[in-house]
Amino acid sequence: MIGTVDVYHRNDGDLYIVSYSRSLNGPFVLNGWCRTLPADSPDESLGEAVLEGLAVGGRQVLEESSDELKKHLKPLLRLAGVKSFTAFAAGALSVGIETDVTGSITFSPTENRGRRGGFMFRSEGSIKSPAKVESAEVGRLVREVMKSSSTL
Repeated sequence: MIGTVDVYHRNDGDLYIVSYSRSLNGPFVLNGWCRTLPADSPDESLGEAVLEGLAVGGRQVLEESSDELKKHLKPLLRLAGVKSFTAFAAGALSVGIETDVTGSITFSPTENRGRRGGFMFRSEGSIKSPAKVESAEVGRLVREVMKSSSTL
């Protein structure tokens, strides 16, 4: 099962965990699953949320139009109390997390290039964990890799 999650650390002090699923035609798309946690939540709580999002993201979704896909963004915007992804992403740090076919998990820092550039993955600072990893370790790795993420 291959799953993908992004963890965002916004200026409001909270962490937002967002899950993506592969569509039938190939690309990963938001699937509507998201959670928020205070930034000072225990590593175990953060790791549990990430692992849950990865499991949800492992399910393939039907191909949808761009208008239909926008509905999957609404739960995240509602949680953050903003009206657009541009407002959500302003000043945020992010870590991309994905599993591969072996079950190992890769944590990748990003560079937030703003409204036009979006979040760009950076290979420098990425960490790959083994397939069997405890939720507290997942949370710890998210925080460690987040330190390598940046904004322009």
